[in-house]
Amino acid sequence: MRQLTDPEETLEHYNFYPQCFKTHQNRRASPRAPITLFVCCQQDGNTTWAGIAYNLSIGGIAIRTRYPVNVGERFRLEFLLPDTQDFVKVEGEVTWRKFHLGGSRLDEIFSTTGIKFLGLYESYRPILEKCI
Repeated sequence: MRQLTDPEETLEHYNFYPQCFKTHQNRRASPRAPITLFVCCQQDGNTTWAGIAYNLSIGGIAIRTRYPVNVGERFRLEFLLPDTQDFVKVEGEVTWRKFHLGGSRLDEIFSTTGIKFLGLYESYRPILEKCI
């Protein structure tokens, strides 16, 4: 592979493939903060499952769970923010999912899941901003 050293040629490639030069952080709509908290999710009014959040933003949350969810699924989330008495209750939609093998046994499979908040109440915004 040839290395680009000419500034004009580098600019030409940047203009042609801008997505290749963006960082993962630059693609985000809002900043994320690392966090650890318990998240309770309810689907279809009956099915309840849980996960552990590992990052949070105004736009969504990423969790680790053993419950199998699919991209596009919607459900209600509820979580208590750290160092507060504030419960956040919001609708969410799975935007991505990745499976992981936690060990050598099949029962140690879990997934990390990105969930976009849908219709976040404005009253929650300042509470979330304090945590981010």
